[in-house]
Amino acid sequence: MVSNRLNCNLLYAFNKVVSGGKIQKYPELTAICLYIASLPAVPSRMKLILYCYAFYPSIGGIESVTKTLAETITKMGYGCTVITETPSAEPDNFPFKVKRRVSNREMLVQMRQHDVICNIELSMKCFMLSKIARRPLVWVHNGYKLSCIDAVGWYMDGPAPMTPWASILFYLKCKGLFYAVKEGFKLYSRRWASNFIFKNIAASKWIAMRQPLKNQVQIYPPFTVNQFFGSVGILEKEFDFLYFGRLVSEKGVDVLLRAFKLLLENTGRSHFKLAIVGYRNQKSKTYHKY
Repeated sequence: MVSNRLNCNLLYAFNKVVSGGKIQKYPELTAICLYIASLPAVPSRMKLILYCYAFYPSIGGIESVTKTLAETITKMGYGCTVITETPSAEPDNFPFKVKRRVSNREMLVQMRQHDVICNIELSMKCFMLSKIARRPLVWVHNGYKLSCIDAVGWYMDGPAPMTPWASILFYLKCKGLFYAVKEGFKLYSRRWASNFIFKNIAASKWIAMRQPLKNQVQIYPPFTVNQFFGSVGILEKEFDFLYFGRLVSEKGVDVLLRAFKLLLENTGRSHFKLAIVGYRNQKSKTYHKY
């Protein structure tokens, strides 16, 4: 039986966590409770699908957010299944189910067995299948996939337009007619679909401001920061600065390298060390000259 009190109970739990001073111990509950409280009334044993293209063993922000969401939703007593397109050579050992590279038929079956679908990255396949399965769909916006073709407002080593038509014209000049028409069609398809999403979640106030949408709320991505407080005492460190993320130009890695070079030259602290951890695709520039 559907419980109309579920959202109220989750908001009460959220308020209790904050007012009880436990937010430092369980900071991820802030975003998790807000995520679930924004969903429709569902059975008390709610079952969710988190669909994302990239997931473990791939490394990145989307992967970390999805893992944190799935783990904490499971801890809160709800069912959770992650569906991803990322393969893995090793068996999955998570407290939640993981389905990898499933067919459209299998994905539809999974949707009908769950109550709510949460799409961490915007997918028109996920949108169409959720409509066939008649399940509410939540889109999480970590970029600008409804504003521009590249979703980040960045191309190669410089900024790109962040409005639809300007973005299409820009890529018409940069990559040709076929690419501009194909990606422009995808862009406007996503914009049309956003009007039929149960809830749009903006990952930051800036995204919500630059990309105002129907049925939109702003919720920061959850991260389990308490995992960094487990060390006792002072540990010997090998590096003084650490970058962890994708090695692509829009992340500003080149700015970090230039700044680090200036730090070494102007402060006389040549003993400082910088570690860069991440991966790049074949089209990403290589940062070897620093």
